Amino acid sequence: DNANQRRRPRSERHFRAVLDDATPNNRGQFRAILDATLAVDSAAAPAAAAVDTDALATQAAGAAAAGLASMAYFNDAPVGCVLARREATAAAAAAAAGTSGSGSGGKQAAAPSRVRVLALGVLSAYRGLGMGEF
Repeated sequence: DNANQRRRPRSERHFRAVLDDATPNNRGQFRAILDATLAVDSAAAPAAAAVDTDALATQAAGAAAAGLASMAYFNDAPVGCVLARREATAAAAAAAAGTSGSGSGGKQAAAPSRVRVLALGVLSAYRGLGMGEF
């Protein structure tokens, strides 16, 4: 039934979508996706709205070890990326300051933190294919 398969909507066809860690080796791909998805029309937007995609790609190389930078692949082609940063909350900073000299020797609970998404982009041709449903 090859004819039935051709008539299916694009979103129902078989494809392979994968989310994998960003690495220093794919920093250029990460930056290219950010350039394409976070592009700002310089005539319509002020200069402050411009995004330094090279700096974000550099941060992604460091954040990958912590699992905070990922690339989305569609049939082995890079089509998206996400970059996040872990931030300590004010309560976590206060808890760390209060327990630093306690000397209890026991295990301490992990300080609460939040994750801030710095960049999230999927190439426009792949946005309707479920790339953000991981």
